[in-house]
Amino acid sequence: AKEVQKGTLPRKTFPKPLPITNVNPVISNSSPNSTLASPPKGATTDNLPPGVLYKVKATYKYQAEDMDELQFEVGEIIDVIEYEDPEEQEEGWLMGVKDTTGQKGLFPANFTKPI
Repeated sequence: AKEVQKGTLPRKTFPKPLPITNVNPVISNSSPNSTLASPPKGATTDNLPPGVLYKVKATYKYQAEDMDELQFEVGEIIDVIEYEDPEEQEEGWLMGVKDTTGQKGLFPANFTKPI
């Protein structure tokens, strides 16, 4: 007679992990060939005007240092939009339009937080 040693049989106590599909479907409202990353966590993408990726709120005052930069005060709301020329996009910088004045320009992403 064959001896069956304890502990050699595969135990079936672990349920098979389900393939991870549709756990968090990412809904992107930007075009498929968009070069801009998807909006950060916490950014609202509902009911935005066409072309606006998401909105941010200034957490620090930013003094524009160049003609193409956007100056803002703490608490101002900025609509983040896509760069007209993706080649110009710089790491850490966003293109936006101020809600209050309609001014458009570049600004450092780390001076703002998504809303």
